[in-house]
Amino acid sequence: MEKVIKHSLLFLLFTMISSTSFSQEWVTSLQLEFGNKTIDFDSTNKVNPSVVFPSKTYDNSFTIKNNSLVGKSFFIGIGNDIILNKNTITTSLGIGFHKYDYGLTIEKTGEISNIPRDPSLTNLSDQDFWNEITGNESTHFNVSKRTPFLRLALGYKREILRYKSITATFSAGIAIDRRYNVNVKDSLTLEGSYPYVYTNLFSQFNNKQFVFNPYVGIGVRFGSNVLSMKYGAALGRIDDKNGIANFKESFAQFGYARILGLSKIGKEQVIYDEFQHLGLARSSEFRRGDKFSFMTLGFDHKILTNYTLTDPKITEVVFEDDTITKTTLGYSVSPTVNFGLSFNTYATHRWMIGLGLDVYQEHYNSFGNVYDSISGKRTDFMSGDSPAIPTDPYSEYDKATKIAPSISTAIYFSKRILKIDPYFKATSAMVMDYDVPSFLQSNSDWSTKSFFGIHRIGVGVDIRLRIKSSKFLIIGVGADYNLNPHTNYLQYSIRLGYYRKKKLKNQTY
Repeated sequence: MEKVIKHSLLFLLFTMISSTSFSQEWVTSLQLEFGNKTIDFDSTNKVNPSVVFPSKTYDNSFTIKNNSLVGKSFFIGIGNDIILNKNTITTSLGIGFHKYDYGLTIEKTGEISNIPRDPSLTNLSDQDFWNEITGNESTHFNVSKRTPFLRLALGYKREILRYKSITATFSAGIAIDRRYNVNVKDSLTLEGSYPYVYTNLFSQFNNKQFVFNPYVGIGVRFGSNVLSMKYGAALGRIDDKNGIANFKESFAQFGYARILGLSKIGKEQVIYDEFQHLGLARSSEFRRGDKFSFMTLGFDHKILTNYTLTDPKITEVVFEDDTITKTTLGYSVSPTVNFGLSFNTYATHRWMIGLGLDVYQEHYNSFGNVYDSISGKRTDFMSGDSPAIPTDPYSEYDKATKIAPSISTAIYFSKRILKIDPYFKATSAMVMDYDVPSFLQSNSDWSTKSFFGIHRIGVGVDIRLRIKSSKFLIIGVGADYNLNPHTNYLQYSIRLGYYRKKKLKNQTY
């Protein structure tokens, strides 16, 4: 439901923007921004890390909590401003990273072993190691995490003051971050000399993949230089459900932009262009020969398929100071395509076809049960709410990423170009050099697979924003039904593209 609401809001914004039919001035700029964050986090929130000692691993004998959290962001991108008198529609696309500095404290809340398990390795027990760690006051840790992101921003600016070559503006809009968690598993080293003592924190520092950031701001433009300041707040919490801090954030963002290109349309040019448009209107309304390149960002889904092991894997694990039996019955696989590039041309006025590259991922989670012989209680475990972000502490998680060459096509409803353009689409991709996961190597359907095809069919809507003359920025939303050898699933996506009309004879605009 949350994703549907977000898509609806985006669609409303794009529809409002697409009502603009003519621009008097457009500005292309290189943007550099630095942001400082004000973070509100739950200082009472604690998580149970897995702490590895020489004797054994403890899952519920320690807790970690966050005492301080500082955040900053850095961004570089390309922006386009479409100016209509004193009103401006702004768009920008770029990359950057968020930097978070955590201040953590680890505490012992349960019993640990007083007896060395392997005297040939060390004469110190786990408790002796912990005494040394606390004696050196090394239970406080500073952890820095960097999260790269891709950002699309849409906004509105209004000129409030102009004096000679200096212009002051007020702005408002929304920036959409697609964040990438590069390290799924993290650890803290408690004892750095052999034999080591360390923690496994899994996805405790992961950010949500999509974060929506509405903002307001002011800016000053003098010549080819623009200085700006924005203030905003992210919608909802930033970390996922496993987060150690459970935090929200607001931000103050300072930016500098250098204008790379500026084009204006005077009254005479408007009259001339309109006269040419009358002569070329019929040709300019159609698509044949036009070029369209775009990237696609997909949203995670919850669909998976389970593969049962022929011989269940039985291990002993420590949970809440009690040794329990863990039986892994099998593994689930959740395939997804969260990023893609496509380069297309229009073979007819309705039919588009092209080639591209998809980033194909598979998320693996174990499922089974644990049995406590003391209480006689048996508990089932699996991935949790989302296969891509597992929440069950017993489930083992891994993922694989492959590049898949693709061919795509689309059939548009209308023969003529529309500002809001619906279409049917289809994509076929080939996953190459596939590594069969270990739990499928005994499966006759998968044991010999080194490549396989994946297919998507769906619908979408393009929203067209003119950048300059015959060049357009395309923003779209869509839904695809994915046909995959593991399982079929529905996935929503957004796309951002560059559209270039075919040059017509005698065309000068």
